[in-house]
Amino acid sequence: MIILIFENNKLKKKNKILVNASTCVVGGGVQVSTSFINEASKDSSHEFIFIVSEAVFSNLDDKIKKFENILIQSPSPARPLSGYKTRNKILKIEEGFKPDIVFTVFGPSYINFSSKHLCGLADGWVTHMSKIAFDSLPFIQKSIFLLRSYYKKKYLFKKDFYWVETEVAKKGLMKRLSFKDEKIKVIPNTYSSSFIEEVNKNSEGKSNFIKILTISAPYYHKNLKIIPEIAKLIIKKDKVNKYKFYVTLPVGTNNKIVNEFWDIVREKSVQNSIQNLGVLRNDECPYWYLNSNIIFMPSLLETSSAIFPEAMILNKPIITTDLDFAHSSCGDAALYYDPLSAESASEKIMELSSNKKLMKELISIGKEKIKNLLKPNQKYDLIIKYIESIISD
Repeated sequence: MIILIFENNKLKKKNKILVNASTCVVGGGVQVSTSFINEASKDSSHEFIFIVSEAVFSNLDDKIKKFENILIQSPSPARPLSGYKTRNKILKIEEGFKPDIVFTVFGPSYINFSSKHLCGLADGWVTHMSKIAFDSLPFIQKSIFLLRSYYKKKYLFKKDFYWVETEVAKKGLMKRLSFKDEKIKVIPNTYSSSFIEEVNKNSEGKSNFIKILTISAPYYHKNLKIIPEIAKLIIKKDKVNKYKFYVTLPVGTNNKIVNEFWDIVREKSVQNSIQNLGVLRNDECPYWYLNSNIIFMPSLLETSSAIFPEAMILNKPIITTDLDFAHSSCGDAALYYDPLSAESASEKIMELSSNKKLMKELISIGKEKIKNLLKPNQKYDLIIKYIESIISD
């Protein structure tokens, strides 16, 4: 079936875009995918098929889930063995749909598409691995991560096009994989559209605790294990304020990083100071931002994190690591601590908690930064324009 539209009094065929979000299973990839699909669902100028992971599907609006052009594929095509069938299914979808382009939201896609292919990359281990993040890995994991990085790079084809969220990632991609400048476009990160509706809402009220929120999946480079150490130090030092740390770890799974985290919690005897919210859906996150006092981001490696703009748009101060990626995203809208020092982090948390003027200053600076960020629909427009330019090239 050929679908036609009128534009500038000329007959024009709709572009057929196969959106591949099957590799996005946790964290920012899920958020960016759902945001893109939400915007694409309003776009009648293109014809879409969306291939999504179960995590992306579960975060979509209920009305969008009913669309016939949304196909769930599992397990992830990233898996060398069990992902084989998924990769073949996606190739068959491509063959049947005959798209003008395949858009992999965040890859690698682990598939060599015959169509033109635009692939997003938001994996710092691939584009700009840092020594501080690598050194944070357990000895055995170092070899595993090097092999995994090699495996991912193997599926980044020079014939494809790429988009990244920062100049740091672009420079890393060009340097490590010898990709050309014109093959890579930088489109900055932003907050989810679900946060816009929450801007003018207030928290539920005063609390006896200073609430510190860390929204993060359990990866070694997120350095979540520092949180129990910080909690222990604060309990010892601050005899005036009470603190509660909120984390978002999966429940009921045998995850080594999660198990290690709770082992440290018990070792430090800080069970009463740390509460697990479980894995949050995108639409659940604004509530917890609003009902927190500080957003804490202990990560050692990021390309770009939506946590920063999301905190800013909901008027929450940020404490994060004194690293390039954090400064690039936050500027003067955050307090920074020595990335590996629980002592340094605890000092910053106590400093901010006892200084309302400083808290207001950080929030005010964050508000100004938000004005210069892309809105979700603007980010969608930039991606679509890039897609259109590749199709017409």
